[in-house]
Amino acid sequence: MAWIILKQAAIMLLLNLVGIIAYRTKIVDKNGGRQFSSFVLEIVTPVLVVNAYSEVEYEFRLVVNMLWTFLIAAISYVVAITAAYLLIRRKAGRETEIERFSVIYSNCGFMGIPLASALLGNEGVFYATAFLTIFFCFAWTHGIMLLTGQHDRRALLKKFCSPTMIGIASDWCCFSAASSCRESCKPPLTTWRG
Repeated sequence: MAWIILKQAAIMLLLNLVGIIAYRTKIVDKNGGRQFSSFVLEIVTPVLVVNAYSEVEYEFRLVVNMLWTFLIAAISYVVAITAAYLLIRRKAGRETEIERFSVIYSNCGFMGIPLASALLGNEGVFYATAFLTIFFCFAWTHGIMLLTGQHDRRALLKKFCSPTMIGIASDWCCFSAASSCRESCKPPLTTWRG
């Protein structure tokens, strides 16, 4: 397992180095970097989520474990937010908000999905998407309010209509529908009489 983690970390390091070289050699500028980030966030992440849900065969334990993952992820963010507010003292300017955001919200999508896939396969990615769902909910509500200082509910609702959140919601609906269909479409058990 340690070898798999080391291998994935090396792959991510190489990807970062390619990005640094591309920026330093002016192949990609700041606008290109933003476009790549948007591409990953708005296209690659929803595709990974769709793939994770489509590759996992329905089992009741998966649904129960996913609900537990939702709950534990939400609790972990509440604890992280509380700790950040208690431990990071207020500073001049916007440093406090940036530090708190950095402490609370990790790069769990970029790091988490490849590691979950390498270590645990599609089922690991399935659970990682549950954590990512809570991550996106908190980051795009509390995180945006923290960084901008604005509490506009319409803007927050608009964030929930992002491709990633739509992908997660539609996949969860499809997974639930497929699971209920599988349960209702099972043939009745009959005993064979010879």
